[in-house]
Amino acid sequence: MTEYVAIAKEALDEQLDPLLKQTLPCRPETIKQIVVAKNKSQIGYGVTWENRYHPYCDEIFIYVVPDFRREHIGSEIIDRLKKEVTQPLMRSVDADNKAAVGFLRAHGFALKRRCWEYDVTPEQIPDLSDADKLPLVSWSDLSPDELVTVKNALLEHYRSTHESVSPMNADMTKEEWFNVMLDHLDMTYSYVYSHDDLTTFVTTYDTTDKKKLEIGYVNFKEDEEAFGVFVTTIMGHLKNRFESFGLEIDSTDAAAMVLLELYPPVDVVTFDAYVAAKSSQ
Repeated sequence: MTEYVAIAKEALDEQLDPLLKQTLPCRPETIKQIVVAKNKSQIGYGVTWENRYHPYCDEIFIYVVPDFRREHIGSEIIDRLKKEVTQPLMRSVDADNKAAVGFLRAHGFALKRRCWEYDVTPEQIPDLSDADKLPLVSWSDLSPDELVTVKNALLEHYRSTHESVSPMNADMTKEEWFNVMLDHLDMTYSYVYSHDDLTTFVTTYDTTDKKKLEIGYVNFKEDEEAFGVFVTTIMGHLKNRFESFGLEIDSTDAAAMVLLELYPPVDVVTFDAYVAAKSSQ
């Protein structure tokens, strides 16, 4: 007979089987609850934890050892975890993990966001004629006041694209958010549309691989077509400087989806966020 026991995070080292602990997806100090399934030995567990940057959903993870799967142990664990939560639950999984997707849907989770992560090579970036190119303004050429404006636009864009899935921490100051969002920002290769339009931008980030550049947060104000030309101008400008460009595209971000259309991925499995509202738990 399987027994389900809640343990305190302070007792994690003593009470959670070391083999199970190896699968723990979060730092112990962020744990909110943990339930362990026992059948002579520990055969699985479920955990919820807090994401400091997006604390209004509890992230959830459930693991059952292979020999005990399909015996409703995961369902028993999640039912016990749900009794104590006070806000929505969230879990992100690969789209081709049919077992995980089916489990989440069966327990009231709905797909809220898809995420594509892939690289684009210079060969995938078409050359533009001079007539088709737009003038580029580097972040490094902005005045201090202009830089404040574009940073505020970046923060608002981030807020709006995360609101429907996992709202950002309202208790963090702007400067704290800027420290997170601008870490490793490449000021030289990040651009705004013009000195008059500081809400249309593309940010880029340094990587440990000096031959690769990460495309970060992107945004446009109104004109999607002009934004597409803006992006292709930037990529054409950079294609001979790097061997690859990393893209991370969320379905909740209209500007990022323009990049998906311009540089479509091939055989990329999305990483999808599922959320169960408190009312469905």
